[in-house]
Amino acid sequence: MKARFKQALCILFGTMLICTAQVAAYTEDSTEYSEEVSPQYVEIVSVLASLSIDESGLATCHCTSSTDPVDRTITLKMELQQKQSSAWKTIKTWSVTGISPRSLTKTYAVKKGYDYQVSATVTVFDGNGNQIEQGTQYSDIKHY
Repeated sequence: MKARFKQALCILFGTMLICTAQVAAYTEDSTEYSEEVSPQYVEIVSVLASLSIDESGLATCHCTSSTDPVDRTITLKMELQQKQSSAWKTIKTWSVTGISPRSLTKTYAVKKGYDYQVSATVTVFDGNGNQIEQGTQYSDIKHY
């Protein structure tokens, strides 16, 4: 009777050890994958946004986008945004429409004491003018 009890106890502890190891392995894998979440596009190959501000407060805003196939009609909209309180407010907007790839580079004088970023949104259209995809990318935040 004691031998069977010891055998059952060993099986129970062994099962618990295996289950614990599997849960730990699953948790590590889950954390690893959650850090790599990013949007997946079908036709948009790239959307890039950048911002630099010189010492006089002149912001240079740049964005570019390309698609595959490369002959798609796109609208590329670039917004210079200023953080006011806890919200981003668009203070200047530019856009261009044409065949991919497209880019925009513009300058704008900004005020001191704020954070700024550029938002680049590309909208892709099919041959009939129907929107088929849209993607947005943000630049790094710059303080001036």
